[in-house]
Amino acid sequence: MTRPLLQLIHAPDGAALAAAIAAGLASHPRIEVQLNPPDPPPPERPCLLTFVLTPAALTDPAVARLAALAAPTLLPQLAVVPVHADFAFGALPASFAHLKTLNAVGWDQGTAPGERALDSIRKLLGLTPFKDDCRVFISYRRSDGAAVARALYAHLSDKGYRAFLDTETLEGGVAVQAAIHAAIPERDFLLLVNSPDAYGSTWVQEEIEVALNRQVTVLVLDLPGAQRFPLLRDLPGLPWDAADPDRLARVEAQVAARLATRWGFDQRVRQCLHALCGRRDLTQQRQPQSQRQLILATVGQPVCLIHYEDAAPGLDRLYQLHLGRTAERKKPAVAILVHNGLPLTRLERAAVEWAAARRPLRVLAVEELTETLEGMLK
Repeated sequence: MTRPLLQLIHAPDGAALAAAIAAGLASHPRIEVQLNPPDPPPPERPCLLTFVLTPAALTDPAVARLAALAAPTLLPQLAVVPVHADFAFGALPASFAHLKTLNAVGWDQGTAPGERALDSIRKLLGLTPFKDDCRVFISYRRSDGAAVARALYAHLSDKGYRAFLDTETLEGGVAVQAAIHAAIPERDFLLLVNSPDAYGSTWVQEEIEVALNRQVTVLVLDLPGAQRFPLLRDLPGLPWDAADPDRLARVEAQVAARLATRWGFDQRVRQCLHALCGRRDLTQQRQPQSQRQLILATVGQPVCLIHYEDAAPGLDRLYQLHLGRTAERKKPAVAILVHNGLPLTRLERAAVEWAAARRPLRVLAVEELTETLEGMLK
């Protein structure tokens, strides 16, 4: 996997602050740091442009050039200032004007110097999630999973996640299953408390099917004695150990890692498509059935249907992509499934090749998306 890239852009009077930022992230060996790069990175690269706004930076031609190049892109960007209260954001020059719309942070903010700035950088690099936007649905069987579900709900809510648990979230008198079916597609994550009785629950199975059909990320928490639903056989799981004092923190860490990774993946795909549409006469038409499915079109004529998901391609996803393409009145020439770039097994590669040979389907890692689409449009 490509390492996340942090570009630190500064003038000479901001060198010490840039060095402090780099030092504060040294505990994350996955991060690659570049100081004053010549150009912004390509849109498929996981990255963050961080502008160290000191007095000299506002008149530095090299800093202004990079700010102007970054302005029209969807590349994540952050402005860091030495002291937040002392900085006159209204006086930013025209080349930095777009940074006024982004929430800047001061190195002085937080309980310790750099705390808030470093936290913002980790989130924008996809290393930790934006918890206020993380919506977690907890699925469980009341007969033997209620206690664990309530403990998870309390812990995640206390940590800042927007958790959904039917007994805690729904008002009295509401039609439970109808409300649940409506809520799941609006969630970012489904956390299944897989207790021994869950396998026999039609309601739990329906919740899993709704989540998988709408591409909601699923994590299975396996309680002792539980068996897996066939639909979840190949999904990663986490064993629940009631004697482990850190069990709730372990679950939260898994949720946080998956949500952060998916946010970073979604951002990269959107950056690639935004850059491509800016170079070509293309529009993006979002599909109502999925937040991660769209049609690229030119002059009203569909070019391709794209579905992107932070997961390895499977035959079920390829088949859903085929159905999505054939359902269109004006059928796009090809449908593309964009995945997370993790290596496929030999059998997965064979299955993808078999499916693609029979349908106008393509399977691409996000790093291949821009070059492939450019080639199609020539």
